Amino acid sequence: MKTKLTFFITLIALTTAYGQTTAEEYIQRGITKSELKDYSGAIADYTKAISINPNIPDYYIYRGLARNSDNYKKAISDFTKAIQINPTIADYYNKRAWVNLSHDNYSETIADYTKAISIDSNIVDYYFYRAQAKLFSSKYIEAINDYTKAISMKPNSDLYYQGRASAKASLEDYKGAILDYTKAIERDPDYSNSYSERAYAKSELKDYKGAISDLNKAIEFFPNNLNYYFQRGNTKFNNQDYKGAILDISKALEINPNIADFYNKRGLAKYSLNDYSGAIADYNKAIEIDSRESDFYQNRGFTKAALKDYKGAILDYNKAIEINSEESYYYSRRGYAKGQLKDYKGAILDYNKAIEIIPNNAYYYYLRGNQEFNLKNHEGAILDYTKAIEIDPESANYYIIRGRSKLTLKDYKGAILDFNKAIEINPEEETAYHYRGSAKGLLNDNRGSIIDLSKALEINPENGIAYGNRGFAKIKLNDNMGAIADYTKAIEINPDNADYYQFRGLAKDELKDYIGAIADYTKAIKINPEVAYSYHSRGNAKANLNDNRGAITDYTKAIEIDPNNGTLYTDRGFKKALLEDYRGAIIDLSKAIEINPEDSYAYFLRGFSKISLKQKDSGCLDLSKAGELGYVEAYDFIKDYCQ
Repeated sequence: MKTKLTFFITLIALTTAYGQTTAEEYIQRGITKSELKDYSGAIADYTKAISINPNIPDYYIYRGLARNSDNYKKAISDFTKAIQINPTIADYYNKRAWVNLSHDNYSETIADYTKAISIDSNIVDYYFYRAQAKLFSSKYIEAINDYTKAISMKPNSDLYYQGRASAKASLEDYKGAILDYTKAIERDPDYSNSYSERAYAKSELKDYKGAISDLNKAIEFFPNNLNYYFQRGNTKFNNQDYKGAILDISKALEINPNIADFYNKRGLAKYSLNDYSGAIADYNKAIEIDSRESDFYQNRGFTKAALKDYKGAILDYNKAIEINSEESYYYSRRGYAKGQLKDYKGAILDYNKAIEIIPNNAYYYYLRGNQEFNLKNHEGAILDYTKAIEIDPESANYYIIRGRSKLTLKDYKGAILDFNKAIEINPEEETAYHYRGSAKGLLNDNRGSIIDLSKALEINPENGIAYGNRGFAKIKLNDNMGAIADYTKAIEINPDNADYYQFRGLAKDELKDYIGAIADYTKAIKINPEVAYSYHSRGNAKANLNDNRGAITDYTKAIEIDPNNGTLYTDRGFKKALLEDYRGAIIDLSKAIEINPEDSYAYFLRGFSKISLKQKDSGCLDLSKAGELGYVEAYDFIKDYCQ
């Protein structure tokens, strides 16, 4: 009797009524439908099984797996229900963690794998997937620990080394990453991503050749993978192989011609080869595909500026700023373009904005200082350069440029202090020696000037300006032969600089090489015919050769250019007097006295000319005035002609 009763109880547990399907049958039917990817039908069957017996946790697990195909939140709800029924099964946590990981819920994933490991610490995948979640949530050190644990349990898996390599790369431990990628490749030499990712690590260490070798291997496996071509092109770009970069990026674009970033990068490569028109064409294409990427406009603007199309550049910078008004660099570049158009005030407004966004950027203060300098607001420029130095006291250039402003304000000693500091920071800074030499020259420390300018030339022997300045210091020390040598070298470097011929002519003048001096002055005049001083100097040289008529012609030309220069009238008047054109001389000398009433020599010459025209009284008064003004030789003439 007892056996029969047990049989009937068991029968009731397996069936609900005659002809009805059992829970297990629904489960088996659901599994079959899941295998056929009929997830809706499977879910219906699993739900029916659960309604028959709601306390079997595996039923929820089955339904959760089916639900994950289109409703992961319901899937998680099912896994959670299974865990509530039986919280001691590690795999339940694993399945819920997997779904959370698939949907970027990293904190939940980590918590579930941690629970699964506490139940069963011998499942290597738990450590691996927890490491993945930690990697994706930027917990790189913790991720490395989990990958290391997984490797210790299963040392032949390439995936574990690859994951640990990614974590190390994220910590900028590129050498460690490369070691792990290499381990991964040893275990699976046919997995192209390992080569690609190792290439990235090598690039970060500037091992571009090694990176390219890895990308060659990746492309060998997948010759139609556009990302590998782009990555190799980018690596070649970083290695300054711009032609190679263009070829690779072009190949990527053949595979998919609709990726804006690829056109942008190719444009950068073309820019680097000075193919500005080609670069602009690529930026145009990038903008056509993605008109909301501000950097594309910025890059196009930068290229237009290289073509000196500053107005076009400003329009592009305007667009970049319209899209992203918080990028300081855009304002900085627009400021530069405005400065090139001499809109210095507009440039300053842009640098103000850049500084507002990044107030500790020394370079922005430096750039704003340059615009203040252009506006001749040298005090304002010095304030900006000083701020740049406060932020970055190790930049030699900031001291040099502040020293330049001090030179302009004739604070030569202050300028020298700045140049000293620049040289202390960088003892090979040519410009600092050059400027310091100039400042010493302005303080009449000509020997010190020559020492500094010689150092500048030792660093850069092609600095024509330094030769010119050293030549001038030598003239002041009466080393005219040395000056001629320096100006000759300056002319070799820059044969179109009129000043070099002018000053070489002066040095030749001092050596009484008047013919050579005239040749140099003539060359200076040919280069720049609007400089009165060159005609004046040539006129003096002609006079020294007794070519007074030629001298007068040159003085006349100088007067046309500079009619308020009294010395020119004095010199022309003197030569007219030598040619006994006393009336013409008196007219010139009167003009010289009108311009400069303290010109004693002009009074003397006019007095002599008047006496020569028998205007003794008036002439003697002029000689007396010349003596009063300090021309003592006039008194000898008074003794001879005015008694």
